[in-house]
Amino acid sequence: MPEMNGQTDQVLKVQLKSQILAASWELAEIAAGGTVPIEVTTLYVAEGSDIQITVKDLEGKTIDTVKGKVYSNLYRAPFTASKPNKTGGMYYEAELSPHGLKAVSPRLKVGPPVKISGLKFLDEKGAEMKSFDQADRIELTGKIEGPPEGTPCTFALYLDEGKPEPTFIRSAQGKIEGGKASYIWKFTPPSWEPRHLIKRDIARDGEEYSPMRYLFELGCLGVRALSAPLEYVSWVEVDFGPIQGKAKLQMPDGSEKTMDIPADGILKVASPGAGRILLLDILT
Repeated sequence: MPEMNGQTDQVLKVQLKSQILAASWELAEIAAGGTVPIEVTTLYVAEGSDIQITVKDLEGKTIDTVKGKVYSNLYRAPFTASKPNKTGGMYYEAELSPHGLKAVSPRLKVGPPVKISGLKFLDEKGAEMKSFDQADRIELTGKIEGPPEGTPCTFALYLDEGKPEPTFIRSAQGKIEGGKASYIWKFTPPSWEPRHLIKRDIARDGEEYSPMRYLFELGCLGVRALSAPLEYVSWVEVDFGPIQGKAKLQMPDGSEKTMDIPADGILKVASPGAGRILLLDILT
């Protein structure tokens, strides 16, 4: 912090010197075609100041130029290594011309292309899952071609409830073994499932019921792939006690189902979809 001296009860005008504190990559290595975040941190730089990022190969040849603005003394943006680069690496120069500032990032290794495919949810027997209601463990897996064995990778799990953006659930680290990466997810039924919007709640707005679907992203060296969604169809048991007859139920998606109440009074409803089930009537 610069030292500032002035006269008591008088306005002290201070001009602070702008600085670039750091210019960095958020990864240590990426594959050709991969994406890596660029981050430039500054000090005493005005909101919306222009910044230019010039990405160069290891021979100093310009690969690409990116322009942006600094907010809250930070510029952060993804950069995709989509253009040819035979030097095996790159760096960038960050420049704020109006402030007379320039900084150079460290070198980033750029390796051969990576291909990610075959993303699947597997059950305990290794079979691919298309939906589920109960599960103690679910394996998230995908094939990764290109990097050597032991290369680190990342998993990011999301929940899609029909909103504009899926909800992030968790992330996990993995590594390539036998040409693939895997992560064991110990599933816990979501505590907010009963509050998941059902057809009756949203019908007046003309909206459609949305199931709860899980999906995951597998990333390696800046290359990412997204799985197909896995639908959570839930399950429920209703205890009618000594009541006998038929129960008329409305499923979360608005469909209706009439079921016989068993002799023990416990009615089991399989795969009704996520959300509340409404009891419409009991037919005796």
